[in-house]
Amino acid sequence: MRVLPFAVLILLALPGRAGAAGIPCSDLPQAEKFVHEKLRPGPNTTEAERHLELARKAKSERECSDELAAVDAYARRSLAADHAAPPPQQH
Repeated sequence: MRVLPFAVLILLALPGRAGAAGIPCSDLPQAEKFVHEKLRPGPNTTEAERHLELARKAKSERECSDELAAVDAYARRSLAADHAAPPPQQH
């Protein structure tokens, strides 16, 4: 089964709310779980983690939502790179 970026899952679950207002800060735990458990290490994953930290420190819902949008963008890039790369070697 193919893993979908967390924002796509959010959009499917909350079509009216997430699409119109961006990604709500209440979705921060799901974003963290997705980035930490589903993505391989790499530059896009590092940027997604950086924006997660900025979202945690946000002073407003809008600022948090904007950072989560950046997390989503980097997570999508990372996921695409993960799918294009050969699977990691098991030892």
